[in-house]
Amino acid sequence: MDAISPVIDGTGIDGRSNARGRTALCQKLDHFDCVDENGNSVEVIAWRYMLETMTERGLRRYPGARYWTLADGGAVRLLDATLFEVDATGMVLIRREIADADDPD
Repeated sequence: MDAISPVIDGTGIDGRSNARGRTALCQKLDHFDCVDENGNSVEVIAWRYMLETMTERGLRRYPGARYWTLADGGAVRLLDATLFEVDATGMVLIRREIADADDPD
């Protein structure tokens, strides 16, 4: 399990506990290199929303939806297991391991 940090995304979820003792967080799952349409290397980070809540039996974590970003925080959409699309530009990214495996040399 990688870093877990408060969610700060402009939606009012900011990692603080609410009246019910719940805290919204996001967990860094993975990061990997991709290649864009111009051959430039781009880092993509996989995240998961998490909800922490205190119960009678102690702290519980509930995993939520996964999402992807560029290293600079830009939104990325998953197209399939090896392809991503940058939301702002529409540029397609290919996961580096897959792109290297298709290279004939």
